[in-house]
Amino acid sequence: MDGSCWELFGEKYHTNPRFLLGPGDVDMINLWRLFQGGGMGGGHLPDSGGVIDQPAIMMDAFTIMDKAERELKNATGRETRR
Repeated sequence: MDGSCWELFGEKYHTNPRFLLGPGDVDMINLWRLFQGGGMGGGHLPDSGGVIDQPAIMMDAFTIMDKAERELKNATGRETRR
């Protein structure tokens, strides 16, 4: 096309990085969006119980995804797609 590339968090991609996502990655994004919830109530947790009952790696991943979304929003001045 025009020779330009996608750039995310300082890394350049010659193809749209969304094509690098596998089925498990998409599942993770869906879980994260459910966790974010919205409105007056909280979101949904992947496992039964409260936040303390969730796998630490899952909660850490949600934190990383939240940070990445904020960085994208700040860099573009736009909301990310939900």
